[in-house]
Amino acid sequence: MLTRIRKWGNSAAIRLPTATLAKAGLALDSAVEIRASDGTVVVSAVTPTEYTLDDLLDACPPAKMALSDEDRQWLDSNGVGEEAW
Repeated sequence: MLTRIRKWGNSAAIRLPTATLAKAGLALDSAVEIRASDGTVVVSAVTPTEYTLDDLLDACPPAKMALSDEDRQWLDSNGVGEEAW
């Protein structure tokens, strides 16, 4: 199928016919990955991953989560206005 790249706001867009989406197992709002290489653009379906808070925390190195003295001072300070605690 031939089509043209068109302007859409400040971006470029290609219209995908419903039949093409159906053949690819895609629908509106499907998550996709776009890769480009050597004059070829590939659009692939991806399955969004649901992460739990524990998954995200496990992926964080402990050194990056350490609080600085300034962080600790701010967290331990009393409110100075009408903050709700």
